[in-house]
Amino acid sequence: MAKSTVAGQPAITRAGCYDKGASDELRAVTCNGAFTALTGSADVLPFPGNIALNYNGVDATTLATPTAGIDDGKTIVIIDTGGHAHTITTASNKISPSHSVATFGGTAGSIVEFMAYNGVWYPVGTSLGVTFA
Repeated sequence: MAKSTVAGQPAITRAGCYDKGASDELRAVTCNGAFTALTGSADVLPFPGNIALNYNGVDATTLATPTAGIDDGKTIVIIDTGGHAHTITTASNKISPSHSVATFGGTAGSIVEFMAYNGVWYPVGTSLGVTFA
């Protein structure tokens, strides 16, 4: 997506009629990504975005390392909808401070939000029912 010249904010590149593509683009710009429900047992987490983990068992997910300077400020929100001990694994020490695994406690409604900065994921807000190691 194109970048505007003011503060590096994403520009909305469509004008006139709004089709599904325009709606998706607007949501991506204003809500920091689309909503995705994952149902696999070893999913790769897309970012930015809002993710629901719906697998009927443990989903051993992976989260790619954000690119410093490119992905700074991008967020991902992950919620457990089924009440399982899902895991999020990153490269070594890519969850601040010096962690690489986030584990859900097995309670539906557990949630974590990460923000990317300088090649590291930072937990922001309140992580409910999620521990880091």
